[in-house]
Amino acid sequence: MHFFAVLMSILACAEASLLRAGPAHNFSKEQQKECTEGRFLPGCDADTWARYALVFCATDGAGDILPMASPRMLDLKARRGAAAAESPKEEGMKKWVDGFIAKEGMSTCPLMASVQAGTTTPPCEYKVEHAGQLKKWTATSIAGI
Repeated sequence: MHFFAVLMSILACAEASLLRAGPAHNFSKEQQKECTEGRFLPGCDADTWARYALVFCATDGAGDILPMASPRMLDLKARRGAAAAESPKEEGMKKWVDGFIAKEGMSTCPLMASVQAGTTTPPCEYKVEHAGQLKKWTATSIAGI
């Protein structure tokens, strides 16, 4: 019984240290340094990031419409019961987003802001280097307007 208590204490300490360590990723120190400088990680080049940002980070100018990457949007549940009769396979927004990101080869893109900041950060906060400055991409800047 004493062994079990010691083991649980060790596991709790290990878990706490992992939570403080920051985002989990498998990128080299050089790749992480480049990401903090506003360059792209392997698996999310400029074109892929532009597509990700347009789909998941776009909002209206007034900020009234939440971007799809917003935690509140990801909490949307699937319709159930009679309302779901016409769409019985609907599984909720988070499942759809995860599937879309995997299918489109964008799985690195949501990690870039967290790697750049060194802590868990919303993916749309990633800043790209442009003319010596770090700037967030918007739908208008991607379109060159």
